[in-house]
Amino acid sequence: MNRFYPHPVVAREGWRIIGTLAALTLFAYCCTANGSKLALWLLLATLAGAHLFRDRVRNIPMDANALLSPADGRVILVENAHNPYTEQDALKISIRTHFFRAYAIRSPIRGSVQVQPNGKRHTLHLRTDRQQAVTMVQHYGDCYAQTGSLVRGERIGFARFGGRVDVYLPPGSVPAVAIGDSVQASSSILAQLPERAAEAA
Repeated sequence: MNRFYPHPVVAREGWRIIGTLAALTLFAYCCTANGSKLALWLLLATLAGAHLFRDRVRNIPMDANALLSPADGRVILVENAHNPYTEQDALKISIRTHFFRAYAIRSPIRGSVQVQPNGKRHTLHLRTDRQQAVTMVQHYGDCYAQTGSLVRGERIGFARFGGRVDVYLPPGSVPAVAIGDSVQASSSILAQLPERAAEAA
């Protein structure tokens, strides 16, 4: 279902780029000889920028035990792995963000988060309301999450071109995606978290 999403349709991170392109378009049209053709190309670039940085409200699945995709992109890895941040076994799912899609990073769970910044990489230690622990690693981009509570679908960061998000889920999680699948932030379910963790909480 839709929920209130207090962000503009075009992400603020793109305003400077779009504004610059729009100004160049106006300048080319008004102030250069035979600038109509250049202005047309710049106008198309401006519209492409607005499309690139769009940040729309999404329909959020209601399944409380589902882990949602934190980003728009394509699944590049689904495997049993070792979580180097918790030193435990985990199900690892990695997503490569699309070059020409929205870059907003959104919370895949409802619960709490502890943020661990490390240069261009941000590690988020998530814990659902049912006390299932999930580690999310955002490579390249901005992280806006602060240690505290999270709402599903809440915007918590912004990826850059060619970004990647890794998610480490507790053992027993069942993947709902496969390598090559296209996913959307907040709308696509990546996996079902283990029921036993929910019961133990």
